[in-house]
Parts: sequence; structure tokens; C-alpha cells
Amino acid sequence: CINVHPAILPLYRGASSTEWSIYNSDRVGNTVHFMNKNYDEGPIIKIEYYKFSKKTKYYDIRRTVYEKGINLGLQTLSYMQKNKLDHRKFKIQSKNEGKIYKPIPNKKLKFIINKVNKYGYI
Repeated sequence: CINVHPAILPLYRGASSTEWSIYNSDRVGNTVHFMNKNYDEGPIIKIEYYKFSKKTKYYDIRRTVYEKGINLGLQTLSYMQKNKLDHRKFKIQSKNEGKIYKPIPNKKLKFIINKVNKYGYI
């Protein structure tokens, strides 16, 4: 089973990962990975990074990440099916990299929305 995670793994495991990426001024994107018994720790298949103009608002960033994630997931599945890829050949994540984030608190979410909507995010 694969998952499209709305952030860059292994840096941002867990919930509100797009928001935590923005809050920490890191790059925003999606990661396709195999699922395993550990939370967001399965082997990485593909990572896609996104750039946004300074005029892009918070909700547009969030929507874009999820829309692009759907397309990335479909492209990845199609590629894997055509090429009969073996899951054992993908990048294994280190448990020591990144961390699991909890849902972002409302106070920090409001800060992110105001910051992005006022100054932009790149």
C-alpha cells in the first residue's frame, strides 16, 4: 500500500505537516511512500517540491499541495505498474531523521495564515 503524504519525509511526519513546514520556513511538497507498521516511515518512492509566488495565499497553498498530491499518486502508481518496481529498491527512511508532528495548535495556525497572506511564502 502506498501513501501520498502532504510534506517532505522524513522531515515532517504526522499531522499538519504542510503547516509545520510553512511554520518552520521549510520547503513544501508531497512524498509518496510505501506504508509500513510505523507512522510515515515506509520507504520513499518519490518526493515533489513546490514553489509559490509571494501572492499565493495560505488556503491556495494547502489546496495546491493536496491537488498535486492526487496527481502525483496517480502518476506514481501508473509508473510502478508499467515498470514492475520492487518496493525493496526505494530509499529507506531513518528513524532518527525528522520527527512526528502533532496537529498544529490554533494559535500557530492563525500565525501561519496571517504571515502567508500578508508577506507571501516561497
